[in-house]
Parts: sequence; structure tokens; C-alpha cells
Amino acid sequence: MRKYALGLGRPAEKGNPVGKATENMIRYASKIADFLGVPKPNFDDFDSTFSFIGNHKPAYNAQVNLELSEAHKRHRVEFENKKMLESHPGLIFSASYSDFLISMEGKQGIYILFAGESIEYIGKSKNLGSRIFGSVNERRIQNLAINSVAVIETKTLVDMNALELVLIAENRPKLNTESNNGDSLTIFASGIDIKKLERISLYSPQISKAADPAAQMTRQEQ
Repeated sequence: MRKYALGLGRPAEKGNPVGKATENMIRYASKIADFLGVPKPNFDDFDSTFSFIGNHKPAYNAQVNLELSEAHKRHRVEFENKKMLESHPGLIFSASYSDFLISMEGKQGIYILFAGESIEYIGKSKNLGSRIFGSVNERRIQNLAINSVAVIETKTLVDMNALELVLIAENRPKLNTESNNGDSLTIFASGIDIKKLERISLYSPQISKAADPAAQMTRQEQ
């Protein structure tokens, strides 16, 4: 007959005294405690260690997932930089843009893409961090001169959906087709001057003029 740990119906591991935490539990609980900076449980008490893991596991997983998300985001930016450098030597995304994407992860609202002072595209997303990254890559195909982004966070999804339509109607971005009908909005106004919003530069300020996409576009037009 196998021995079971007290109160939890768990079989004791070979060489593990009944009532004490297993080796796997000790390793996992120690890892959680060290990561979160909290005191370790009493490993001589199976129930105490089991409860410790159950109580702290959600916070541990949340922090681990956040770090993985940030690492993944940075990896994506680094990968995109590599592709950028292959096609446009000397041109890379800025560190502030990378940090900005991470800070916008999981936040909802409106984003605006600029090419200099020209408003090129207005979009919305329930996850601005991921969507901005994808949208910038998509819109760069249409206009390589896109070089900065601004955001407006919204409290609700209804606010987000309504504000996007109003801002497109008011500003008529070049790359928006839906809700950009060419006539004027007469019912109400947003009251937002999006050209005065704080912008995040997409590219490193150290790039040369030869690598600057806006400069390239200007030369091509000439």
C-alpha cells in the first residue's frame, strides 16, 4: 500500500517522508520565492508548501509571462531591424520605439502614424503594442517615409471605436480608405489636435541622411 501525504491525498515520493514537501515541490516553491522575493514556506509541511505554491503561482506566472512578452517584443524589433538593415543600410528602429511598444502592450486606444508632419494613417486596437508594430510594418510598404507614431488611450471600446471614425473624418489620413469620404463632419468634433500629440520616433536619431526613408522619398520625388 502506498503512503499518502496528510490531508491532500497525494502519494509520497520514494524516499520522501510522509507529510513533507516533495523534492519537485521544494524546487518549484524555492524558485517562486526567489523570483518574487517572498519568504520560503516550511518544507517540512506538505500542506504549507502546497498552499504556498497555489497562492503565489498566479503572480509568478504573470511576471514570467510579462518578461517573456517583453523579450519576445524586443526580439521582434531586433528581427525587423535586421531586415531593415539589409534593405536600408544604417537604418534601425529606435530604442524608445521598442520601449514604447512594450509599454503599450495590452492597452487599448487609437494610434496615428506620421510621415514628418503628414498624417498618414489612423487605426485602433485593443492591444496597441502588438498592433502598432504590425501596422507600421504594413504601412511602410505603402509609404516608406512613415517615421513616427502617437497614441490616444481610451477608457472603453465604445470610445475607441467612435473616436477612430471621428478622427479619420476630421483628418483624412492618406492611407485610410474607410470613413474617409472627403466630406466634412457636421454632427460633433473630437476637439483633438493630433499633430500636437507627443510622438515616438520610429528610427534611431543616429541614422544618416542617406539612410533616412523620408530623405529617400524626397530624392525619388525630385
